[in-house]
Amino acid sequence: MTRGTCIRLAAGLLLGVAGAAAQEAIETRGAWRMAADGEDFALRTQALGAPESTLVFVGRTHSDYAEVDPSLADRIRKDAARLGCGARVMMIEQAAAIEDWYRAADLFVLPSTREGLPNAVLEAMASALPCILSRLPGVTDTLIADGVDGLLVAVDDRAGLAGALRDVLNDPGRRAVLGGRARQTVANRYSLAQTAAAYLALYGELAGGAS
Repeated sequence: MTRGTCIRLAAGLLLGVAGAAAQEAIETRGAWRMAADGEDFALRTQALGAPESTLVFVGRTHSDYAEVDPSLADRIRKDAARLGCGARVMMIEQAAAIEDWYRAADLFVLPSTREGLPNAVLEAMASALPCILSRLPGVTDTLIADGVDGLLVAVDDRAGLAGALRDVLNDPGRRAVLGGRARQTVANRYSLAQTAAAYLALYGELAGGAS
């Protein structure tokens, strides 16, 4: 049983429908920051580049935080139904053990138009998931070397994202290589010890400058 099968069976149990053929799983955290040309960007891209995949959104659809639009989830569901892929879209409101979803997924997608330092990407990389991200200069291109430990596509480039999805989903060997390198990148550059040492060095520099 593949990871895609597992996630598809989970969808069947949650939605009360019978499991269909094995499908790949795409996890998207930070899912409510879609590309600027519309909420259905990821859905249309999925239909174009990975028509047999299951798109999994992990994150609250209702929140006290202003960046979460409570109407967006309903619009995504309606768009999915209109595009004929409603049964292949899952929304996970709460995930106390997010690592379980990373293990179940075959790849991670973040089609954002803006980001700070996306912790979700670091989590996915640490879980050895191949990542496909929007190229955000000074942000995502500092996390991933395109084609080495992940893939970067231009913001709003639906065809480019669809092609990347299709290539990675259809090549298990490439998924394994990208995921393994992603995990190594996190281990080499973002371990707790390295992060703590970097903060200590910064504080020391600031304290020295203040004196």
